[in-house]
Amino acid sequence: MRIRLMRGLAIVVAAMTISACGAETGAPSPKQPAPDQSESGKAQPASPTDSGSPDSAYFAQERMNPRRFLRQWVAASDKMQVTGRTAPIVSMISGCEPCEGFVETVEEVYADNGTVDFAGTSIVRIVKAQGSDSVYLLTKDVAPTVVHHGDGRLEKYPGGRTTFRYILEPDGDSWNVAHFFIEPN
Repeated sequence: MRIRLMRGLAIVVAAMTISACGAETGAPSPKQPAPDQSESGKAQPASPTDSGSPDSAYFAQERMNPRRFLRQWVAASDKMQVTGRTAPIVSMISGCEPCEGFVETVEEVYADNGTVDFAGTSIVRIVKAQGSDSVYLLTKDVAPTVVHHGDGRLEKYPGGRTTFRYILEPDGDSWNVAHFFIEPN
């Protein structure tokens, strides 16, 4: 179990490190429509109450807008890291192994009387991937993170800009995260 937990943390840390270092894997980057930004062009902080524009009449009438769901996901993830409360994130996933590993890592830190210093993230843009109504690219600026383990150990992770590819799955009038990948820079 500890290996799975550490794998979850390693995924998140790798995402921040890869983004901060600007590593490239040679994979082609997808074409992206206009970014989801404020009128000033500045990144918007994650907000669970932020309402996005519907992608279509279907989303407006039948299901929460995916961009709004992803904003709520980021806000819940940020809060989970600093409080140790995982239930909101768990309710937003559906068989997502990287998500489950991340949740288990946070649970382990707090179960061992640890804490996490994390100022949160700011969403830079959310764009729908071409050809799919359930795949989105979310770019965010991630603050540096310090994990204080119960035994006194410290783990420090640099912040940076990271883009994730989220695969969403319909869940009633909302969505769940079915999987996510880290996009190469």
